[in-house]
Amino acid sequence: VLLSELGADVVQSLRQHYTALVAVADLATGNPHLRAFLRHVGQIQQRMDNAEREAERWRTRCTAAEIDLQRARGEGDALQERVARERQRGSDLRAQLDTAGMAREKVELERKGAEEALLLDLERTRAEVLRLGAQNMAQGQALAAEQAANLASGHEIQRLRVELEVVGTMGRQEAAALEVARRQVAGSDISAEQATLERVRLEATLRHATSEQRSELMSATEHATAEAARMRRRVEGGREELQGVRRVLAGTEALLAEVHAISPCTRADAEFLRDPESPAALLADGPPPLAP
Repeated sequence: VLLSELGADVVQSLRQHYTALVAVADLATGNPHLRAFLRHVGQIQQRMDNAEREAERWRTRCTAAEIDLQRARGEGDALQERVARERQRGSDLRAQLDTAGMAREKVELERKGAEEALLLDLERTRAEVLRLGAQNMAQGQALAAEQAANLASGHEIQRLRVELEVVGTMGRQEAAALEVARRQVAGSDISAEQATLERVRLEATLRHATSEQRSELMSATEHATAEAARMRRRVEGGREELQGVRRVLAGTEALLAEVHAISPCTRADAEFLRDPESPAALLADGPPPLAP
């Protein structure tokens, strides 16, 4: 009666009340109300067992849900920390970009100032080169004039040499004439002593004139040689100065070309920083929104 009314599962569940159930089953053999009571107890126990199993199942699901919730909370906290770090990183990048932008603008201003200064230096150097060119041309003209003067001095020296030879010839002729006069005097009433004195005087006059002409000729030659050497030194100095200025001008033009070559890169960097659609600007504005 007990197994038929309650079932084996219910009896197993109520085994601690097995004695009381057996007593009730003995009484319910001839009493349908007790059998209905036992059947009702069995149904209630089955419902309780089912409810406990359902509660256990829900308890297990709730525990798993709590674990998932804790994990989700941990992931959410980690994501919030990551978002905070990314925002901080974006702020730092924005500050770095602002600093880099100001530095680039400062460098751009310095570059423009340096370029203007280089242009001014280049203009001054070009003007100096033109001035030195004109000076060199003037020195060349002066050198040509000096060369013409030297040529004239050479002609004058040649003329003086010819005159010296003529004077020598004339001296020799005067000596011959003196000898003739001496012979003539020997036959006249002039004494031999007076003729000797006259010959000595004429020879002294001839030597004095010859030495003066030779001194003038040597002095003119030395002066012309010294003046030609001085003009050569001046021309060489002007050429060396012009070469130095040309080297400085070439270095300045090379530096200016290098500055012009660097300028496009600097302008591109500045435009990249000013562009709000650039990747750096977008990253500095903050991390992209997370997908739901």
